Amino acid sequence: MYYQYSSGMEFKQAGGYVGTTPTAFSNLPLIASLLNEMPDPNFKTDLYRFCKAHAVIKIIYTPSISPYLKGALESLHWRTLVVGTATIISVPSSQ
Repeated sequence: MYYQYSSGMEFKQAGGYVGTTPTAFSNLPLIASLLNEMPDPNFKTDLYRFCKAHAVIKIIYTPSISPYLKGALESLHWRTLVVGTATIISVPSSQ
């Protein structure tokens, strides 16, 4: 946070996923759906369970998201907020 403040927010952040998939996640169908940008039929349930299991409360995407993932996320009908070009989705406390 200090770097953001001291730079006057003048910096770039890498987009997308730039690391390797943790071993514990590599066999999860949800992770395959995200990495392949092609949600499977269990996407909604798998995403919700993953978010709850790992204390994820927000999901953020930008216009560069694949149309398939965007459609799948929009079909969740979870609360969203658009800030600039980013869309922030709030993971509900219950389904």
